[in-house]
Formats: sequence, C-alpha cells, structure tokens
Amino acid sequence: MKTTDFARLLSSFLLDELSMERITGFLNWLEAGCGNGRSTHNQRLTLPDTSTRKGRRDQMLLTLLYDSGARVQELADLCVGSIRLDAPAQVKLFGKGRKSRSVLLMDKTASLLKQYLSEHGLDSPAHYEHPLFFNSQGKKLTRQGIAYILKNKHQDEESGAG
Repeated sequence: MKTTDFARLLSSFLLDELSMERITGFLNWLEAGCGNGRSTHNQRLTLPDTSTRKGRRDQMLLTLLYDSGARVQELADLCVGSIRLDAPAQVKLFGKGRKSRSVLLMDKTASLLKQYLSEHGLDSPAHYEHPLFFNSQGKKLTRQGIAYILKNKHQDEESGAG
C-alpha cells in the first residue's frame, strides 16, 4: 500500500460524511493493507448527533481537531478571528509559549466552519474575539470541557450508546 493512497483515503473522511459502513470498510482496509489486526482497533469513531446544535458543535470540534492536528488547548483557545475561510482556508493556532502556526484546512472543513459560524451568528467582524467553541452559557470551552466531550464520546462507544 502506498502512503499517498492512505493519505487520499484519510483526507476524504469528514465526520459529516461518515457512516458505520465507511468506518467498517476503512478498518477492514487497514487490516488487509497494513497488517493491522482487530486487536489494534482499540477505538471506533462515534458520530455526534448532528440533529442538535450541541451535536453540530461537537462535530465541528472533532473535525477541526482532526483536520488541523491541533492540541486540545489550542482548540480551546481559538477565537473566530483565528479562522480564515477565504482560499486557502486556514486556522491560526497558538501553541506552547504562545508560538503561532497557521494550518491549511481542507475545503470541506472550511465549508463546515462557514455553516457553523453562520448558525451561531459569528460570521461578522463584530465577533472577531468571540471563542469559536463555547458552552451553553456562551463561555469559552476549556481544555477540560473539550476533554469531557471526548471522554463522553469514548464512554458512549463502550456502552453501545454511540
């Protein structure tokens, strides 16, 4: 298996397009092509319930986490002004020591971000400093809040409630 084949397949996986069939197919492909046995599949993706506003937030959070390779704290610190949707779409992340880096985003992620910003009324310059991800009180999600979301997704998987 070529690395480019793997990268192409992986880049086509956005959370809003995944189904259990695609996930199972991908895991089977990994097992056959890479020699990864079922024992190495210690987690399965749990899809957020996108019929709810909170589920769409979680979907956006997980998609951006995947696409950007951001650390959880970098994601927690994002504000609307850190996002550029014009081509080439990118996100400006601030890491340890407040060092910044810009990460290009896939077109599909940018499209999902545009919908997310519009749904939450954050698509105007007046909201430049507003946190990108926030709780029900409108306050920025903390690193612990994001970890809680990820932990609950994992617990949902294990209990079969995913």
